[in-house]
Amino acid sequence: MNNGRKTLLRIILFFILFIPAYFAAYNIWIMTGDNFSVENTTKVEILDIEGNLLAEYTDRNDIKSFIKTLDSATSVSTVIRPLEYEKPLILMFYKGEKTFTYGMYLSLENTNDCIIKTFDGNLLHMQQTDAEKILNTPLSDILYPNNNLPVAKLIQGEDSYNIYPRSGEWELRKPDGNYYISTVPNFIKESNAAKAYQNRAFDIRFGIEPDILKVEVKEGKEIIFSDIYSNFTEQFTCDTVKDLEYIVTAEWYQKEETDFYGNATYVFDVKYFVPAKFDISQIEAVPGEIVAVTAYNMTADDKLNIITDVDLGFEPKFVSFGANRVSLIPISRDLAGKKINLTVTSEVNEPIIYHIKINESAESSLKKMTANDENVAKHLTAAAQAGRLERYNAIFGAPSGINDKYWTEKFILPGPNPDKIWIGYG
Repeated sequence: MNNGRKTLLRIILFFILFIPAYFAAYNIWIMTGDNFSVENTTKVEILDIEGNLLAEYTDRNDIKSFIKTLDSATSVSTVIRPLEYEKPLILMFYKGEKTFTYGMYLSLENTNDCIIKTFDGNLLHMQQTDAEKILNTPLSDILYPNNNLPVAKLIQGEDSYNIYPRSGEWELRKPDGNYYISTVPNFIKESNAAKAYQNRAFDIRFGIEPDILKVEVKEGKEIIFSDIYSNFTEQFTCDTVKDLEYIVTAEWYQKEETDFYGNATYVFDVKYFVPAKFDISQIEAVPGEIVAVTAYNMTADDKLNIITDVDLGFEPKFVSFGANRVSLIPISRDLAGKKINLTVTSEVNEPIIYHIKINESAESSLKKMTANDENVAKHLTAAAQAGRLERYNAIFGAPSGINDKYWTEKFILPGPNPDKIWIGYG
């Protein structure tokens, strides 16, 4: 009995000591073996070519599926496709402390033409069923050329601006013939800032032309226009400067010849500009008078310039007066008998040209005076003064206050000799 007990104890002791050692040796053999197995692979990752993680697998069944994909692939020496121009999915196997990297070159056109490039540079041809299995998952979304909501462009003259969607849905057709929502991230913006002009088309363009494009325009909460884009470009207009909101809805239909469909909404905060209206106080003048050019429908950020073909001795400029702008052109004696061409340009308008004829002053209407000559008041009659005041008030649109200032530069002498100032009157 004692011998039997000793033998049993020896057997138990043997297994206690041997089995852990056996499993340790087995694990070392598994981990250092050349092949992948569920036992020696701790994780599988899928990344894009930029290194962004697309998926991570630690479940034994998932790991087993990727190992099967590798084991089922057959060796090939060359491939017809120029792989250097493609962007593969990066397949990474984690085996102990080592990492093994593979490139999966999947083909959307031919699922039987998918290649794996091994970590040591060998090429493997994937089984079609394995390739289709991966292509039917979200992993293949990044391979589609049109894989997310389209970005539009707003064309304004020589400039163009990217217009990003606020929302939408986008689906891709996979090799199994079914459509799946694309997982590729969209660049979303709540609203896009834009300018619109009464005399220019609001030109929206898409890399993927939508099948239908609708435009809704809001002023505050009120909808002031809603129709298809072609009618919008032909019919919509405003007569005054406004702050508006454009909501553009695009839809791409499901078609046999394309592998996508969906819809997207684009929102614009629009500053709507109307061409300025201009008025000139007179197109004939004599020395001593002031010609005024007034611009209406102007906003603070409108750029407005005035140039002349005659040297006036100063640079004429527009100054703000309420919602309008005014430029005053004093007519000096040395302009007598000449013609002045005034050209007004703005960001919205086509150039506008005014032709001003400067008549000679009759010698009989000129008199040499000094500043304290008592005849000044006599020759500037009340009717003449009232007529001039009425004209200037009409130009400025309101009576002048005591502190109002309508000039920006220094005053200059009206003639070359400060001791001989000639004043026109009549």
